[in-house]
Amino acid sequence: MSFWKPGTVGPGSVVDRDAGQDGETAIITYSDAQHSSLPLSEQRKRLPIYGHRREMLYMLEKYQVLILVGQTGSGKTTQIPQYLHEAGWTAGGRVVACTQPRRVAATTVAQRVADEMHVKLGMEVGYTIRFEDCTDPAGSTRIKYMTDGMLFREALTDPLLSKYSAIMVDEAHERSLHTDILLGVLKKILKKRPDLRLIVSSATLDAEAFAAFYCLDSTSADSFENAAILSVQGRMFPVDVHFLSEPVSDYLEATIQTVFDIHTKEPTGDILVFLTGREEIDHVVSEIRERATTLPSNKYADVLALPIHAGLTMTDQALVFEATGHGVRKVVVATNIAEASITIPGIRYVVDSGFVKIRAFNPETGMEVLTTTSISRSSAEQRAGRAGRIQEGKAYRLYTESSFLNDMQQASVPEIQRSNLTGLVLQLKALGIENVLRFDFMTSPPAEMMSKALELLYSLKALDGYGRLSIPLGMQLADFPLDPLLGKVLLESQTMGCSQEILTIAAMISVQNVFINAASAASEEQHRKFGVQEGDHITLLNVYDAFVHDGKKSGRWCANHLINFKTVSRALAIRSHLERHLVRVLSLEGPGELKSCLPGPGDRNRGSLERASAVIRKCLVSGYFCNAAMIAPDGTHWISAREAPASKKSSGLYMPTKLWMHPTSILFKLAPKWVIFHEVLETGGKAYMREVTVVEPQCRSCAAPAAALRTLQHSSGARQYSGGSLRASLLNPHAAVQSSGQRLRFNSTIASPVAAADAAALNAISLKVHNPQLDENGKKLTLDITDNAVKQLKHVAARDDNPLQALRITVDSGGCHGYQYLMGLTDTVNDDDVVFEKDGARVIVDTITLPMISGSRIDFIEELIGSAFKVLANPNAAHSCGCDTSFEIKI
Repeated sequence: MSFWKPGTVGPGSVVDRDAGQDGETAIITYSDAQHSSLPLSEQRKRLPIYGHRREMLYMLEKYQVLILVGQTGSGKTTQIPQYLHEAGWTAGGRVVACTQPRRVAATTVAQRVADEMHVKLGMEVGYTIRFEDCTDPAGSTRIKYMTDGMLFREALTDPLLSKYSAIMVDEAHERSLHTDILLGVLKKILKKRPDLRLIVSSATLDAEAFAAFYCLDSTSADSFENAAILSVQGRMFPVDVHFLSEPVSDYLEATIQTVFDIHTKEPTGDILVFLTGREEIDHVVSEIRERATTLPSNKYADVLALPIHAGLTMTDQALVFEATGHGVRKVVVATNIAEASITIPGIRYVVDSGFVKIRAFNPETGMEVLTTTSISRSSAEQRAGRAGRIQEGKAYRLYTESSFLNDMQQASVPEIQRSNLTGLVLQLKALGIENVLRFDFMTSPPAEMMSKALELLYSLKALDGYGRLSIPLGMQLADFPLDPLLGKVLLESQTMGCSQEILTIAAMISVQNVFINAASAASEEQHRKFGVQEGDHITLLNVYDAFVHDGKKSGRWCANHLINFKTVSRALAIRSHLERHLVRVLSLEGPGELKSCLPGPGDRNRGSLERASAVIRKCLVSGYFCNAAMIAPDGTHWISAREAPASKKSSGLYMPTKLWMHPTSILFKLAPKWVIFHEVLETGGKAYMREVTVVEPQCRSCAAPAAALRTLQHSSGARQYSGGSLRASLLNPHAAVQSSGQRLRFNSTIASPVAAADAAALNAISLKVHNPQLDENGKKLTLDITDNAVKQLKHVAARDDNPLQALRITVDSGGCHGYQYLMGLTDTVNDDDVVFEKDGARVIVDTITLPMISGSRIDFIEELIGSAFKVLANPNAAHSCGCDTSFEIKI
């Protein structure tokens, strides 16, 4: 493995890394070091931002929005809130907020600022992250660091964020999901609060684009009347950037080799390594520590390898910021949090793997996958720049220059364009935004992804028929600091009698890496001591239960069972937080009212435990019904139970989503027919399910909302028919539905009848029907179009200046109950279409679809155009399980 520096010896040659002064150097400019030997007050004055203090305060007096471009290490994050505090912006009980995209940054920066101000963390200076509030309950906190998501949640209870005098949105260039939505919400608040000041801060961003976004009064695109731009330069140190001559097959091993090459050949200076996640970081840190013991101590300095990621405690995080003694080289192995969110002193060398782990949502499959992908060129420059803060540095990129120039994008795709937006849409609805598609986004998300989010929220029953948050479920779900799927499970748990168990499961899912070295044989052996054949969720419940009752919450017990003590301790704290939240949301007297399905330790037997397991799994299905998978016929993998769009299936290009069991799952060597999963991790070209639980088909059918159920095309209970004319009684549970040129499907065990309409009500509908149709008994086929649908459809036609604009309803094969209905806007009428017209509004249905929905009530919600819904069964033909099967199409 060899590196080369552009402008020197070409690829394929071994480069002398001590040479290179004659060649062209890639310069990344960053600020001078923090002079750690000086008093904190003197260190503050030496930061580049200090010279712009008066200018910044003047701009905030004159302008409502300040776009601050400050290079990493310039001191903007720690100093600006202090400047505002010193200038009186926190007088009268007001608060200055600074948001961060990551909780590690929020906690570490808050601690630094508290130290600089000589105050106790949690008093004048505090932080708020999910599941943790380190601020003064009495209200003395004046500077508050928080994740962007937490400030967004505060807007739910205080829409104008009235207690804040100034808000700083830091690291805006990362374009996290909550940063983008927060920028849009703040734009609305600024119009209502002229006294509020907003600072949008970043190491690199398109300043003019942000200023234009916040230009509230100006009519000229070139004039920023309400926004000012301030650029803060730091003192510059050059960074030599070296690329690999050839790609490597194992970048983790290449990382370790590069670290030791630097350690044995380069002058003093600490090393910063960028990897993708906790598992990689823990592996590399362990290997570096082990291999460092083989180096001769009389020849090389000691190596102190330290991790930094979101799963660490504040005490462990603080270790990377401490100065090392003489004769010790620090190696910090980090995620992309160290790109810009935090500044680690002493770094002179950077090793960049070139990868990052992100969540990516595929609207076609409806699945969000945790996947490893290449970083952008902008991120690569940010990473390299970390080596130039104290003196000239070097950056070693574990990829070729060709890959950098040709394969990497210039900038990362904003999260809002690649993420599951279900939680985001839920929060926007909670803010009272009726049509989320028209929200003022900095960058608009794809309409299909918004539509998928709305569809899922309807399936969760979080939205009512008019697109508003349902009461109480939707309002309660929006109030929970959890993913909507897990939040739904928790809210349903009290009704199902298993709140205590679901609280534990939710807390354990919210942390990572419960087992130490989960892939090792010893850890697997310990894992199976707690394992049950029902799957990972109940296994995690067993681990927590044993930790609390058998282990008495002790670290020694955890060490003996290879369980991460810090992880389960954090789960303990998260559970307490969720318990208080659930008690408040459900308006209970106290935690004692939360129900449990597990009998006491002395009353447990096989039967009672099996009954408890069934209740817990049914409750899990109530939220995770969409994360279901069925084993493939050959038993080698599972297939996602989410349906593909009709256009994809009909094109012949669609392949079902294949899923594999993650090796750390207790079910890894088993082959259950139906499972639900918490998330999907993509690695090595395969998608692996994590936190998996076995479910029975009847459990899935009963606990999941009927409108959201999915069934695989090859499921054993489904029969397909084709050919012939459309004729059969749809009220027959075992009817064979036939159609020339169409392939429809019934499930042989679950009926798909359409509700019979009340004749008197149908006669009262004032409809014009073009190309009317009769059923096989000679009755007219008709629809009940609501007044709201008429009003909304006429509004859409007027808005689009198209009087022919109509709503089209078509059918697609698929779904647990037989059909998947697709809705869209059109102005085209085909020969075999039936047009229903009411007071100037039109609904178009083809002759294949109409018999299946005749007599149905049609409503219209524009947000759901493009979404797919399942047919619900006749209320007179309820399932034996008693689940709700009323039929209504809401569009």
